[in-house]
Amino acid sequence: MPFQISTILNYTILASFILLSNCSNPDVQEPEIKLESYQTQPDFNLEVIASEYLIEAPVAMDFDEKGRIWVVEMNGYMPNIDGTNEDKPTGRIVILEDLDNDGRMDHSKVFLDKLVLPRALLLVYGGILYAEPPNLWFIERNGDQPGQKQLVDNQYAIGGNVEHQPNGLTRHLDNWIYSARSTARYKKEGKRWIKEVEPLRFRGQWGLTFDDYGRLFYNDNSNPLYADLMNPNILTRNNYHTPKKGVFEWIMPDRRIWPLHSTAVNRGYIEGNLDSLNILKNFTSSCGPAIYRGDQFPEKYQGNAFVCGPEGNLIKRFLISEKNNQLYCNQAYEKEEFLASTDEGFRPVNLYNSPEGCLYILDFHRGVIQHKIYMTAYLREQILERKLDTIVHFGRILRISSRKKPIPAITDFSILKNEALVDLIGHSNGYLRDKAQQFLIERKAFEVASLIEKEALDSTNPKGQIHALWTLNEFNFLSTNLLRKVFEKSKPKVQALVLWLMQPPKNTDPSPELLSTYTEAHENNHPETNLMLCSLLGIIANKRPDFSFPILQKILNNNPQDTLLHEAALSSLSNVEESFLAYSKEHTNAHNQLITSYLKATIQKKNAPPKQQYAVNLNKDGGTNGLDLYRKHCESCHGPSGAGIPNLAPPLYGSEWVEGDPKKLILIVLHGLRGPIHVNEKLYNFNNVMPGLKNHPDLTDQHIASLLSFVRNAFGKEPLNIKKEQIQALREIEPPKPLFTEESLKKQLDQ
Repeated sequence: MPFQISTILNYTILASFILLSNCSNPDVQEPEIKLESYQTQPDFNLEVIASEYLIEAPVAMDFDEKGRIWVVEMNGYMPNIDGTNEDKPTGRIVILEDLDNDGRMDHSKVFLDKLVLPRALLLVYGGILYAEPPNLWFIERNGDQPGQKQLVDNQYAIGGNVEHQPNGLTRHLDNWIYSARSTARYKKEGKRWIKEVEPLRFRGQWGLTFDDYGRLFYNDNSNPLYADLMNPNILTRNNYHTPKKGVFEWIMPDRRIWPLHSTAVNRGYIEGNLDSLNILKNFTSSCGPAIYRGDQFPEKYQGNAFVCGPEGNLIKRFLISEKNNQLYCNQAYEKEEFLASTDEGFRPVNLYNSPEGCLYILDFHRGVIQHKIYMTAYLREQILERKLDTIVHFGRILRISSRKKPIPAITDFSILKNEALVDLIGHSNGYLRDKAQQFLIERKAFEVASLIEKEALDSTNPKGQIHALWTLNEFNFLSTNLLRKVFEKSKPKVQALVLWLMQPPKNTDPSPELLSTYTEAHENNHPETNLMLCSLLGIIANKRPDFSFPILQKILNNNPQDTLLHEAALSSLSNVEESFLAYSKEHTNAHNQLITSYLKATIQKKNAPPKQQYAVNLNKDGGTNGLDLYRKHCESCHGPSGAGIPNLAPPLYGSEWVEGDPKKLILIVLHGLRGPIHVNEKLYNFNNVMPGLKNHPDLTDQHIASLLSFVRNAFGKEPLNIKKEQIQALREIEPPKPLFTEESLKKQLDQ
């Protein structure tokens, strides 16, 4: 269904009115936004909470203690089809309020302005944590005015481009703050901010969420859902072993989507991406996931995943189930979506659980959402034909609620006493549990610790127990006696958390109570506690191998094909791999050779000389400028060390496509490449394509030469500096289709 000219005209008129209104009193009556073109599932209501006049180009939001909405506006992103002036300080953070209490925002005030492409915010510690590349800032709140400003991290979002920089600031159950597209986490202690860099690859691309047990979920453009099967950092503590399972777990390979109409997409020219009606078949821009943890939807929606598909103007729902520590994901509907629209301006980019238990949609609402770095001639032609470049100066927040249950009033945390916060720790709405935990910790509400202990002991409410335990852990009020009592009364998921929280400080002897609890957990033989034991037994093996090795070996022998258990064991066995290998050779059964192979590979890597991340002996053409270009255009897919990223892009390091005749590398970068492709005899058949940079407006022949010189020197065995004349000589070659394939590229090289 083509985008109607009348719709474009309405957008143009409304945009003009908005520009005039934004210059006057913000307390104006919002326009009535018609939602007839939006189709949601029959048991749900869709309503506009905020729209033009009040906000523009929203990309991130958070609720404050009163339920007001704080929004990051990325106004500078692709304001026109060429993306000019995106470095202008037009971004803002605004506060939205509902002054007449009708459920819709009717007032907007600016908290911060003159920001360049801001991309994330989180209300914590009495202030605002927000990202304005390359920096992560914390600014105190003096009422609704900005107070003292503190630089948290000057390398939060270095390099990369606007589509591939950290975002999605998320306060986790463990009281650390995590981000999508990042390996760093943050916490504030007193006036000091702490940054820890995790030994893992970037989590996803845009958006981050977690479930009631702390497992993180994220995605990339082509793959709608990944998951970490355990809480952060548990599987990544061994510097010489990179887990192949449990972290970045690809739980939803089914990428099928069902838009209501034909939409303008960047990869529509690739065979199989569009159906016979030119309607997109698979995700190309999935983002902004949310695990529903509210209580306003029916019970069957608890723990479901919702994912944005802005390229198809839709929201998809996934069903998540669990068995033996493994998560399984399925589409909730056949040939339809949870929410879909024929409005091409509808660009959902983030989803949020809300104080009322509903689901909020942040709608960027702009015609052009493909950044100029990856804009193809194919998409550019569609944009101009449909006049999508005229859809600017808009932005909306939508709310989805169940028709079967009334929407409760928003809780005002600013007036709640600490005792009331403790009551909310066990609430059925996950948002309220999260906020109660946060406020108790930030208030240092030690005087109600005994009440929190009662919540921790309430085995009828495992979700409340988890919040209580993490709160007491942050207070440093967890005693061995309390943890023992919680363990004895609780369900396996809570018991697993207790085991983790009971672990002894590094290089200390485990207490008799701890060993007794580990023994009891082993005898219970639950999948959840077995997994956690595998994650812990290697740690105490430094002091008590006689206790830990037999239990660990028995669990692995009883589960010889369970890769996740073996990954957890390898993580905990850091520093004792050799001694456990010797024990394992004597006690492993004939069916379990996995742990032996894991240990041997880890020991070999530990004893190998370290590899340089980047080559250092580069001249000016392949030096700092080339590194900067690599970080901006290549690192997000191929990784900082050129090792590639699973399900996204193959490795460059040691690749035959980087070695040898530089013509191969030049043709790929100029004209693009689509898979499948073999690298060092291994087949890579990802959903993504590599777009060519031939028509990139900001890249000259010299830029591309510097970029490829860096790639060749950093990741190849034979140093080589590529000249701009070599780029120029191959610029006019045309692949047989919009992008090269492995076969067509080889034919071209043979000519």
